[in-house]
Amino acid sequence: MFSNILAANTNSWLMPVILAVFFVLMIVMTIVPQRKQKKKQAEMFNSIQVGDKIMIIGGFVGVIVEYDGANDQYIVNVGTEENPTHVVIVKNAIRSKMQFLIVKHRKAAVKAAFFLYVRLLRNRFSF
Repeated sequence: MFSNILAANTNSWLMPVILAVFFVLMIVMTIVPQRKQKKKQAEMFNSIQVGDKIMIIGGFVGVIVEYDGANDQYIVNVGTEENPTHVVIVKNAIRSKMQFLIVKHRKAAVKAAFFLYVRLLRNRFSF
């Protein structure tokens, strides 16, 4: 009988503690990645200069021709050099700087080439 009362008291405070721990973990797991992404995006925005190749949210790729600091607007050439098509966009419409994408894909390409080379060596010198 005494053990049932003790078990009931243990269970009464254990469940709210477990729920609170899960709640805190859930909040931490959502806030930390958002902060990382915001930091990376701010770093990208600060590194953008005239002449950089960028991708706009709509999927257009162009070169920055001019920057209007008063309105945080960029003039982007989405056409060719011979036949330019200038588009005015706001700073938040920039999805990514193309150099970041190229470096990301270059690393993946080098890694894939290395593993292919190792596989070819294994096949050539296997007994």
